[in-house]
Amino acid sequence: MSEQSSLFLPSVLFNDSGWYSCHAGDSVLRFVRLTVEEPPEVPYLTCYRRSFAKDILCEWKPSRQLSARTKAKLWVGKGLMGGNRTEQPCRYYSRSQKFSCRITMTHQDEDIALRVTMCVVNAAGATTSEDKYLMTGSLVKPDPPENVRVTPVEKAPRKLRVTWRYPSSWGSKMYQLRFQLRYRADILQTYLEVELPLETTFYVIHDALQNLPHRVQVRAHEEFNYGTWSEWSRESTGTPWTEPPEAEMTSSVPKIPDYDFVTPDMPATPESPVDPGKPNVGVAVAVDLHSCLIPAVTVILALALVVGIVLRKRVKILRERPRKQNAS
Repeated sequence: MSEQSSLFLPSVLFNDSGWYSCHAGDSVLRFVRLTVEEPPEVPYLTCYRRSFAKDILCEWKPSRQLSARTKAKLWVGKGLMGGNRTEQPCRYYSRSQKFSCRITMTHQDEDIALRVTMCVVNAAGATTSEDKYLMTGSLVKPDPPENVRVTPVEKAPRKLRVTWRYPSSWGSKMYQLRFQLRYRADILQTYLEVELPLETTFYVIHDALQNLPHRVQVRAHEEFNYGTWSEWSRESTGTPWTEPPEAEMTSSVPKIPDYDFVTPDMPATPESPVDPGKPNVGVAVAVDLHSCLIPAVTVILALALVVGIVLRKRVKILRERPRKQNAS
């Protein structure tokens, strides 16, 4: 504070508004209220209606920052003269940084005239927009179609199937939509556009480029051409069907596994190491047990038969020897 008891602030913002005090030592000499504000700019309105089942929204987005004390309201009159105007409150949305005002409508208000004016007020002054004359039918602008999907058609390398749904905000079964579709391959810059019959919610592309991803978008319009087209939906992508590669031919002959012929008494050698992952058995063989037993049993029986014959002959000789001695 200078000797002339003046306060100089070289730069201020909206949040600098408030009470300021002047002190002499511990004594307060004076309080001053500072309001940082500038007169609002003239608003420019944009009005639209998502369907005939919805209210009209009129919006204004200021070109510069507004203080929290800035308020807006909308005056609405029906008919060409706009008489008996009513006041509609407007709300400021900080995220989108715009004012939005709602005009309540009914199904019977399909195409009537409106006169609307916005008034904006803050601590530094007030301003109003120019009167805006509207036909409610021309305000219809649907939201973009939803859930747009692009899928290949089996065994058709040049086809793509596109499906979508009505925007959830349309909210009316009394009024229908017609759609327009556009698509292009990734390597191209120009879209091909197709306008579809009423209520159609699918389309098959017949001239897609093989093995290339394609970008597809869809937009909507009211069936009797009221209002304007919606914005295009977000791009959805898809690639046509491609024939899967042929499976490699494999031999049907099973491979015989390699076995280590190792017994518990045989020490492991570098040529025949013991695999710790294999079970510790007496002899590991790749031959069936019956195949081993049959030859062994055959040999034993043959040996027994030979021994039996030899013993029989031996006994016969021993019996005949006393007879010969008595005869002599």
